[in-house]
Amino acid sequence: MKDKKLIIAIILGIGAVLSLVYGIRGSSGTKASGRSKQEKSESLQATPSAIPKKRLSKKTEHEGWGRNPFVPKGSAAKAGTNLVLDGIMWSDKSPKAMIGDAIVGVGQTIGPHKVTSITRNSVTVVTTGPDGEETTVLKLSE
Repeated sequence: MKDKKLIIAIILGIGAVLSLVYGIRGSSGTKASGRSKQEKSESLQATPSAIPKKRLSKKTEHEGWGRNPFVPKGSAAKAGTNLVLDGIMWSDKSPKAMIGDAIVGVGQTIGPHKVTSITRNSVTVVTTGPDGEETTVLKLSE
């Protein structure tokens, strides 16, 4: 039994060495595949007709959506429209208000509207127009 295992191991070892030698010799540039290195490199180079010189697809210009699709119609805060207070993110140092689809702090503007103060449940906005300044208090709806 020992002799059979030893013979099988020797045969497998010889086969591994032969396949290793043949593999190294076959990839060393001999005509194992039927072509020389020069023929292979010439076939790998691209022909001028294979690569287009001009881009075939046309660029499309991005056209804006016109409004944020995730904000319901009528709540967009644009110049000349009614302002809708959607939420307040309260902090003692830097409170923020969500008016339409804009997040603003005290002193920031939305079109002609300037946020002057933010409390826990209301926002004061001053609108500058041809008739002068108008103060509006926006309150959270419950």
